[in-house]
Amino acid sequence: MSTTYTVYTPDNKTQEIPIDDIFLIRSTPLRMVLELHHKGGNLKIRGKISRVALDVRTFFRAHTSYVVNITHIKNINEATNTLELTNGQTIPIAKRKIKVLHYLYTQLTDFPQDYNHDTPEAAFSM
Repeated sequence: MSTTYTVYTPDNKTQEIPIDDIFLIRSTPLRMVLELHHKGGNLKIRGKISRVALDVRTFFRAHTSYVVNITHIKNINEATNTLELTNGQTIPIAKRKIKVLHYLYTQLTDFPQDYNHDTPEAAFSM
């Protein structure tokens, strides 16, 4: 697995971000513009939120607008449908994805390379 994630900024520059430094990537109101939150701050990047979770195996699309790095999850709160990241950010989780996220969070070392995040049944058929 790659240790960096190559991103493209809106002005067509490329940048390598260490995967371990990425907390989350969220969609913005602007078409094809995402916001990447990492240890160095926030960065606007080009791309589609639907493609991000497919690129790195520790990324999970927890909500329509958010992809999180599972290694930075500090707490999952089922009562409020939120998760807290190690940087203190709290983000929503889609109700239908909470069980899958719990499973992946506890089984990170056995995370399958070909897992499809949009089908919760896949997590339980291993």
